[in-house]
Amino acid sequence: MRSIYATALITFKECVRDPAYTIILLAFAALIVVGSSLAMFSLSRQNEMVCEMGLSSLMLGGLVVALVVGAGAVIEDRHAHTALPTLAKPISRKRLVVGKYFGIMAGVVLAMLLLWVVVVCVVWSKNGAEAMTGGGEGATIFLVEIAKAGALTFLEIALLGAVSVALALFFSRLVVIGISLGVMVAGHLVTELFRITGVSESGAIGGILHRLPNLEYYRVATQVAERQLAVSPAYMAWAAIYTLCGIALVLLLSMIFYDKREIN
Repeated sequence: MRSIYATALITFKECVRDPAYTIILLAFAALIVVGSSLAMFSLSRQNEMVCEMGLSSLMLGGLVVALVVGAGAVIEDRHAHTALPTLAKPISRKRLVVGKYFGIMAGVVLAMLLLWVVVVCVVWSKNGAEAMTGGGEGATIFLVEIAKAGALTFLEIALLGAVSVALALFFSRLVVIGISLGVMVAGHLVTELFRITGVSESGAIGGILHRLPNLEYYRVATQVAERQLAVSPAYMAWAAIYTLCGIALVLLLSMIFYDKREIN
């Protein structure tokens, strides 16, 4: 456990010290603020647009941090051969992969927490507690639902982050970003792909689509923004279990193949 913690801590420090990390945070914080100003043109749904655009920016910000900074740190280690002296110490490749993943996710958690604070501040400043829900208690409930939507967004990024880390152990940055984005898009469209293509769920293509993560499970920003959905604890629990199983599967496969890979 000490080796995993040490690897995670080093990776976390590498991520937050990367200039790209700060640039991404500032860029998406500015996007949230500017997006809230543009929402004024949607007079009938201004409040909902502010919240929905903020949560969407939160998701994109976390994804960019995971792909550009997080996976980039793994790729840089591979290209700079800094993994060799680490593996020369009493630490297995499996622990190295797990430590790298936890370190990257710690950086993503920090980034998303900071962006979530910006989202809450923007929503509060645009609406106020009374205007948001008609009462202080209602405002608190609404903020809790926004927090739950943010937590579901993080679970989605955690799953995609596992995919990007697994890919970063073997491929270049461009390939990692391309495949990760492809998985994200396909994961959100998997239900629609079945409907549009009309493929059989028992066929070869259907089997591939079935093995894609159903990322629509995490998409509740619109319903929360429009106050059409209260995310239940049971829903959050099942989302967490689904995510943990997906992360465990992806990391396990990456460890198996990474163990067989020769590092030069």
